[in-house]
Formats: sequence, structure tokens, C-alpha cells
Amino acid sequence: MTAPSRTEQPTLHDVLGAPLPPAPAYGSNSIADVLESASSLVAQRSLTRPAHALDSDPAFNSAADPLNLAGRLAEHDVDPASFRHTCVVMVDGLGEQLINSYGGYAPALRKTLNLGPLDAAFPTTTAASLTSLGTGTAPGAHGIAGYEVRNPAGNGGAGSVMNHLSGWDQSVDPHAWQPLPTVLERHHTNRRVLTISLGKYRGTGLTEAALRGGDFVDAAGYNARVTYALEALSSGPPLRRGQRRVAAAAGGAELGSEASDRARPGVGGTLRDRRSRYGEHARTPAHRLLRR
Repeated sequence: MTAPSRTEQPTLHDVLGAPLPPAPAYGSNSIADVLESASSLVAQRSLTRPAHALDSDPAFNSAADPLNLAGRLAEHDVDPASFRHTCVVMVDGLGEQLINSYGGYAPALRKTLNLGPLDAAFPTTTAASLTSLGTGTAPGAHGIAGYEVRNPAGNGGAGSVMNHLSGWDQSVDPHAWQPLPTVLERHHTNRRVLTISLGKYRGTGLTEAALRGGDFVDAAGYNARVTYALEALSSGPPLRRGQRRVAAAAGGAELGSEASDRARPGVGGTLRDRRSRYGEHARTPAHRLLRR
């Protein structure tokens, strides 16, 4: 399937005159739109999209299904209204190039439906892409762009350098540092939301800034994560009135590599690795929508 059409953008060039990659299509075809669109699949008929803090900003796309997953699925004869639950599986470092090279070890990923390419955040760092995934916004809105940043209040007011991945300043409140509500905490008001990941990520600065909301389930190994996710997708406590079940986010591998600038979402989508004259982009988390 060809990539979905995108708004024509002027071609930018670097100082040597070489063309630069196009800017990410935030609000229509990017990693920032994954959780919002995935959540919309379980609420096609009974739930409305919770308000977002940036809804009044003309630059912010407030569509409930910005990726048009319902339309893309329908094009492949998949009824979008048949999704009772969605599960987004994030595997940091796993991209299309690896799937193509070692697909024999991941037959399910190779067989799943590809719904087209998807842009990761820019700059292509784990911190930027994870926070865009979690908040549904571009780094320019949520403010977490790279790994290291100056904390003006650090070191007794003299300023210090804070690492978003492994050196979060304990004096910094991640909810104040990144104040926008996440997709998970917004949708937790009307459906069950889970994050299944390694226990060491519970309550960390980046988790609280980027992926706060819902319940966190500790799972030490891959088998445990899959087991917990399947149990959550097939069972759970009684639902509140008007609620549907289950939106679950399953964490993947170590959060330490940079993200690629292209990805492929879908029912089992992977991410595309791309080498350019600027060097190899590391792989952004592969994700899947599992249908039950």
C-alpha cells in the first residue's frame, strides 16, 4: 500500500545544498497520533473523545482518529467497529530493516496488515518520540526534545544538565516539567487503561512525564508482558456505566536508542529504518494493534 497523501511541504536544504527529509506529519500520520487513534477504535459508538488542553489551538489536530485507522482498516475489509480492545505494543529498537532481515524469528509481524508509513517525532530521540506517543503532540508542544537539557532551577538555582532518560533531577516534578495531559490519563476517565512494562520504569521521570495515566503492571520478562496483556484483553473487573474495555499499552525493550524518522502503523505494523547522509537513525519502537 502506498503512503497516505500528505500536505505539500517546501523542500528544505542543509548548508551544503542537500535536501532535508520532510517534517513529520503531526496530527495526521505520525507516532503522536497512534494512541488517540487506537483508543478511538474501542469507542466508535458509545464514547466521545475526552477534551485535550490544546483543542483551542488551531495548530493542534483534535480529531478522534487522526490516523484514520477506521478508514484504513475498512479499505482492507476489516470492520473497525469490531474492536472491543486495543493493545499498542512498543519495542524500542525493532524496525522494518530488522524484520526484513530476521523475519523468520517474527512470523506474526511479517504476516500482519501494513497500513502505510508513519512519521516518528523530530528530533529522532526516544525521549521525544515516547512523549509524543504519550501526549499526542509534537515535541514543540510537550517540550521534551532530546536526551539532555538544562534545568534552570538545578544546582541550587545555578542551573544543571538533566538527562531525560537516566539522569532525571529528583527535584523536578515531571508533571510540571511536561504539563500536558497524556492520552492514557485522559481516556482513563471512561475506560480501563494499563501500561505493562518493566518495574524499574514505574514512576520514573520520563514515565510520569510521557506515559502517566491508568494502571501500571510490573512484568519482568517478555512472556510475562504478553501473558498480562492477553489476560487484560480477555478479562478484567466490571466496567463502569458507559465504559468499554480495554485500552492497554505494553512496554517493550530498554528505552535507550534513538527513534527512526519513518514507521509503519497498522494491525501489526512495524517501523522503517532509514539510512541517510546524516547517519543511521536507530530504530523507534515497533507497535501493533492486536485484534481479539
